[in-house]
Amino acid sequence: MSRKKGIKGVEFTEERLLEAVAESHGIFQNIANKLGCDRKTVERALKKYPKFKQLVDDASESALDHTESKLFEKIDEGNVLAIFFHLHCKGKKRGWIEKQTLELEGPVCVGWIGEKQGKKNAKDRGPV
Repeated sequence: MSRKKGIKGVEFTEERLLEAVAESHGIFQNIANKLGCDRKTVERALKKYPKFKQLVDDASESALDHTESKLFEKIDEGNVLAIFFHLHCKGKKRGWIEKQTLELEGPVCVGWIGEKQGKKNAKDRGPV
């Protein structure tokens, strides 16, 4: 793949493609800007060239790894927001989740009634 005629006539070398993907962290619009084409061209190329799709997927994963590393740097520095964010996202099994608890006492009436009927019979209706 030394020189490919891309979709819609955009020409690129493998070297240029590798460079665009690496510098763009797998973000389609940034890849398109680097290659001098539009985003749709990149999307079509992903479908047409499996090797290109793999490069973009790898770049996206690498960017995510980098971001996670930066998050852990902040956690190591004692950044409370970073600590909370990580626990909120990854600590759900251990109870680090925001949830609302509603405690009810007595019988609960569950069912759907029309608005007029509900107002008319609300006082004399017991629990269902």
